[in-house]
Amino acid sequence: MNRKDFIRWCISGVTGTVVLPLAQASRPSKADIGFPPFPETTSMQRKKGTVRFGICSDVHQDFFFDVPERMQKFIHEMNRERVDFIIQLGDFCMPKEENRRFMDIWNSFDGPKYHVLGNHDTQISDKKTVMDFIGFPAQESYYSFDLGEYHFIVLDLNFGMKNNRILSYDRHHGPQLSPFDMMSDEELDWLEKDLASTRKPTILFSHQTLNKELNNKERFDKIIQEANRKAKKVIVAFSGHDHCDWVKEKAGVHHCQINSMTYFWAGEKGKNKSRYPEQIYQKYPIMQYMIPYKDPLYAIVELNPKERTIRVIGKQSSYVGPGPKEIGYPNPQIVSPCIGDRLLQY
Repeated sequence: MNRKDFIRWCISGVTGTVVLPLAQASRPSKADIGFPPFPETTSMQRKKGTVRFGICSDVHQDFFFDVPERMQKFIHEMNRERVDFIIQLGDFCMPKEENRRFMDIWNSFDGPKYHVLGNHDTQISDKKTVMDFIGFPAQESYYSFDLGEYHFIVLDLNFGMKNNRILSYDRHHGPQLSPFDMMSDEELDWLEKDLASTRKPTILFSHQTLNKELNNKERFDKIIQEANRKAKKVIVAFSGHDHCDWVKEKAGVHHCQINSMTYFWAGEKGKNKSRYPEQIYQKYPIMQYMIPYKDPLYAIVELNPKERTIRVIGKQSSYVGPGPKEIGYPNPQIVSPCIGDRLLQY
């Protein structure tokens, strides 16, 4: 099973899930989008100018058996470290009743919590239903906020083309969109205005990578080039989706991939059912196509305006064996059970 077949399998309804009638949930008004206050415990850090946040991606609550326990470790450490906020980069969870416990764990972080939409989050619903369920901090699926000397932008690449129209990638318009991994024209208009309205160093967050997977990247690249024409404004872009660990530079912007908290997607070439008891595979049959990480992967990012540095403090783990080499997975070097430590200059 390759990645495209996996997406089709999920969105076709094989999962047997039902969208909750979340009428009790309400989207925040514009007045409510002034984000929650930061904990007093981080006030000294903000005076010094350093911003610290916790980041994770592709936790896949609906596809793997022990995600709540992994998330609990992340939240416990982020509370202990007293980071300024946490953010997840998509493929988080679907709006299902059985995911309430998982959301309670996420919401136990003592501070602001930000979300990016992933392509799997909306495979059984529309975007609004997911946003209401997970507590999205804005009315639109893309938004921005400031903290200290930095500006942060969350982007939504879950759009695609059908009959020359750009539509949202969701249960109604799934893999039949071609191409997908796009931004809407409205989002690109907004991004251009948002970047023009700030002088602060800016950090981008998206699910899919902006340096290679964005299918209408010509206009996006022009917007970034214009923003950085007089002085570097956009300094780093964090993404998930690929379940890998790397950093690359494009036009002066660091593109940093945040590995999955949970596993590498190996597909049919990595099919294996020897790692866990059979009852786990009966409940989560898709797990046979994964190479799981033993421990949850996540990172703390430190932004230092005085030194003009971006420091990523990642987690190291190992595989739940057998690993990629043992099963003969091609190009095992692209798989890594870690998020590497990095020190980037801007």
